[in-house]
Amino acid sequence: MAATALATVTLTSVDHSAFNVTSIDLAKLLKGPLALDGSVTFYGTKAGTSTPVVQKFDYTGSWTTFLFNANFTGLSSLSWTQGALSRYEFDNINVTAAVPEAQTWAMLLAGLGMLGWMARRKRA
Repeated sequence: MAATALATVTLTSVDHSAFNVTSIDLAKLLKGPLALDGSVTFYGTKAGTSTPVVQKFDYTGSWTTFLFNANFTGLSSLSWTQGALSRYEFDNINVTAAVPEAQTWAMLLAGLGMLGWMARRKRA
């Protein structure tokens, strides 16, 4: 898929849940001796905190798979802008649902334990 020149592409989940991005395939769209290699910068926003994360990839003529760093987890959005002269195609964006962190599970279990303890205490 290719975006139009100077267009910004933004990904969000339909249900506004957090997601992780692991990789993307990029290739140069314009071919020939006057076509420039280029780079594209991806901007992510962390869900809940709105903390920005940024990563830049340099691409050439052939399809290349680029891996995102570990900061691209728990995102609420991912965006990038197509250049005017150094245009590219993208494909195979690997996105997965964010898995709750261990602290979240621990708080859930502690809360359920407290509810059970309070219910048992009321019966006694």
